[in-house]
Amino acid sequence: MSTPKIFGNLLVAICCIVATGPLALGDLITNGNFELYDSGTGTFDSWYYEGASVVSAATGSTALAGTYSAWLQHQSGQTQTGRLRQTVSDNGLVDFTVELDFAVLETTDTSLKSFSVCVYPDSGTSSIDALAIIGDELNYYSGGGWHPTGLLASATSDEDDNGSFGDGKTLVTNHLKLVGSGYGTSEQSLTITLTNSNKTKSYTTTDSAGVATVTNIGFLMRSSGSGDFLVDNVTVVPEPSTSVLLLGGLLGLVVCMRRRALV
Repeated sequence: MSTPKIFGNLLVAICCIVATGPLALGDLITNGNFELYDSGTGTFDSWYYEGASVVSAATGSTALAGTYSAWLQHQSGQTQTGRLRQTVSDNGLVDFTVELDFAVLETTDTSLKSFSVCVYPDSGTSSIDALAIIGDELNYYSGGGWHPTGLLASATSDEDDNGSFGDGKTLVTNHLKLVGSGYGTSEQSLTITLTNSNKTKSYTTTDSAGVATVTNIGFLMRSSGSGDFLVDNVTVVPEPSTSVLLLGGLLGLVVCMRRRALV
């Protein structure tokens, strides 16, 4: 085989490796739409359960999208009930975007922390960053306490006070977007954007509870008496900077090698 063909094939191989390998810029979550549900075991495929009794499937008109949504339920008398978690990276994400839809099914106690979205450095329970809805406002945990963001979640009210949300009520969807940058470094920051009937607003913080890269994302029910939540359409995507730089470097190397071979 001629030298130009060798380098041409090498270039194609590198592009395929980068496009399909672990640095590919695709969704890292499996079953983020919660459509893979085992009714026999009451579990969603690819999601790890802790306190599984507080997680069930919302179906039909109670689901946010598709056939199923994850239904995170509080338990009376407990201040921290259960967690639904998934590993998104073995090596840890430095820059990432997390997006998801959620619905607040009821709000009965405005003083308690309820549903939380957390990013973790490992499979343990200590998070790097956590967001919790206290009353109807997203609050951010810095390690020294919870801080209001000014981002208000829209709730689906139980108008007939029957505790059911599959009887003709229209679910109010909130869309949450988290853009993390520089995780594991002193430049770590998180931008939180919430979109709902209260329009779109953002909040940025550099005051994290910990400094580490992200390997897991989870949802935590934190308090009793504070309502149930639906979660759906979860995605975790690494930002393109690392992959783009790697691809550019490999392409540059191939070009230099080819030029030398043609001299």
